[in-house]
Amino acid sequence: MSHVTLENIGTAYRLFCKISERRENKPKDSDGTRVVSLRQAGSVKTWKKQPGRFQVNYKYGLYDNIKVTEENCKYFFLTEKEAREEGEVY
Repeated sequence: MSHVTLENIGTAYRLFCKISERRENKPKDSDGTRVVSLRQAGSVKTWKKQPGRFQVNYKYGLYDNIKVTEENCKYFFLTEKEAREEGEVY
């Protein structure tokens, strides 16, 4: 299982996340969720005084953005297969 971490976030241009989909017109899995592909929309931001802290902006769809941080990185994966099989709903 390859969750996103500070070590591999710099090379990950594309991430995958499982989200709860409430709209009727989008294809979704049987449990009402779908896996979305996220594109990197900014550089990795780190802090000198807090070495484990990071933040990266990712975009999905036309208007939606997500900030990936050290607190929510457990929901994001490097491959779509891992996000579909092992991912928790964000």
